[in-house]
Amino acid sequence: MKQVKKTRDLAAIILAGGKSSRYQHRNKALIKLNGMSLLDHVLSQAYRLTSHIVIVSNNPDIRTYYPEMAVPDDFPDTGPLGAIYTGLRHSNANVNFVVACDMPFVNINLAQYMMTKMGFHDAIIPRVGRLIEPLHALYHARSLPAIQRNLDTKIFKIQDLFPLIRLKYLESDVIRCFDPDFHLFTNINEPSDLAKAKEVVNHGSRAHLPYSR
Repeated sequence: MKQVKKTRDLAAIILAGGKSSRYQHRNKALIKLNGMSLLDHVLSQAYRLTSHIVIVSNNPDIRTYYPEMAVPDDFPDTGPLGAIYTGLRHSNANVNFVVACDMPFVNINLAQYMMTKMGFHDAIIPRVGRLIEPLHALYHARSLPAIQRNLDTKIFKIQDLFPLIRLKYLESDVIRCFDPDFHLFTNINEPSDLAKAKEVVNHGSRAHLPYSR
């Protein structure tokens, strides 16, 4: 598969997959949080980081709403790894901020800090104890061959990629400086998660928010 020539320093890749079995088989990207879709919440933050954005989705509505940004997944039904590969292939930047569409509390200040630490690493991923967030992370185009190798051999778990690349973890003490409540780890999997996120948006609640991958 032909790779786009890299002409920019940074791009954002938003993973907006298909329907979620845990969310009544609805497409989470289009679910509304305070009148705005989850995807638009993430987009509004991504635009603070870069004007070059790739949305990876097999949903025809998303590709209709965002025709200049949305591309179909090259490896459907392989989970986030295939979508990351697709985004990196379509991106025209070497460094890419990858985020899932169901994460309304994207922390762009943290992402900008992560960029300063990229150096010769292939990826930078937030970590709090044993909890990692590979979908609020930076990936360099250098990681494409390793990702493709795993996809070709049907190794789809993101963590199985890590031994093959130069990976840097961003630890909790640094993350806390930008996000004291670790809201960036929030993702919306079911209606109760959305209700908790609304509470944070409306009242600035410091209550525990949902995380699961």
